[in-house]
Formats: sequence, structure tokens, C-alpha cells
Amino acid sequence: MSLSNEPRRPAVEVFEWDLDRMVFLRPDGLWVNQRQNAPGDATVHRSQDEAIAEARRMLKTQHGGELIVFGSDGRIVRFSDTHAEDD
Repeated sequence: MSLSNEPRRPAVEVFEWDLDRMVFLRPDGLWVNQRQNAPGDATVHRSQDEAIAEARRMLKTQHGGELIVFGSDGRIVRFSDTHAEDD
């Protein structure tokens, strides 16, 4: 089995909104901040905290959305962070 550097997206869509952002761990140990349903729209970070900070910044500039954070085991650890542009 070979590991790919492609983001390992969660198996199910968590929300239907295209503005939502997900933070998850890639097989190579880097953290991805990605807009849901947009496979090419991602930033890559060395830590989960960096990816979360960038996701929050992007949510504010895109006028809000939900931030879904996955742990290193692929399970949702937080999804209640709703951000609006006036936060």
C-alpha cells in the first residue's frame, strides 16, 4: 500500500453548504484547510492550530460558514464554530 500526498477527505459530507470549511490530517502528517466540495481549494499546514486559524480567516472573508475540525483519527472533534463576517 502506498501513501499519497492527496488529502484524505472524510468519507461522508458533513454539511451541504459549499461555504463550510474542513480541517483534517493528510497521510503525510500535514493538516489541510479545505472548502467542502472543492477538492482543489486547500491550504496545507504543519499543525492543526495553523490550519484552523487559516480556515477561520477564510470563513470571515467569505461571509461566514461552518468550520468542521477532524482529529488525527478522522473523527469530528468540533463543528460548532460558526463564523460570520462581523465576528
